[in-house]
Amino acid sequence: MIISLFIDNIKFVVPKQRSETRNAKQLIELARYLVSAVGSKISLNKLSNVFGLSNDTLALYVGYMVDAYLLFEVPHFSYSVKTRHDVTKLPKLYVLDNGLINIVSIKYSKSRGQMFENTALIKLSEQSDEVSYWSELKSEVDFIAGKTAINVTATDEIPEREIKGLNDFRKKHRGVHPLLITESTTKDGRVSLADFLRTGLDAPENHASRTRRNNQVRARGKAAAPAN
Repeated sequence: MIISLFIDNIKFVVPKQRSETRNAKQLIELARYLVSAVGSKISLNKLSNVFGLSNDTLALYVGYMVDAYLLFEVPHFSYSVKTRHDVTKLPKLYVLDNGLINIVSIKYSKSRGQMFENTALIKLSEQSDEVSYWSELKSEVDFIAGKTAINVTATDEIPEREIKGLNDFRKKHRGVHPLLITESTTKDGRVSLADFLRTGLDAPENHASRTRRNNQVRARGKAAAPAN
């Protein structure tokens, strides 16, 4: 089991003096639960009710998983240090191996959306030291990285909430570039997941122009090719 291999990695980062408290079964069950909830806000109180563990123990376990590169923690966005450390602003957790989502997920439709979002996060984590998310009332932005606000959807038929979240964030934070990562469309502030994986956090306004240039080059190449 892949998760069991990650648990072995976790054991290497657990302090020696805590060796007697390591419970492989608890860690595996908690890891499976967190992987199945990729992209969700994580409450220690809720986890405590589910697993019967104290908040302090859960915080340690989650910390071990982050240190072992099983999980990646995305905090709530704020320029205020006080707000960033506000316990009511729950972090979101992602995994650094998409294969784990397939192992623990049952519903394909939910898994596909999680895979898109998680794949984008992995690419962002390679390029940006700080990745956060933003949520206020019914508006949400999946990721904030530098001056780019990003929402991810596993379709080309963009739900209104994805656009609303980006627009609401821009109203509060000027100078931010909105970007929608979609299934296969690259135009007008949108970029397909495949193109995003190739270009990453390039200036959002350049994604569509680059795609147009590539298409034009291919078209010229076909036109110049000798007929058989």
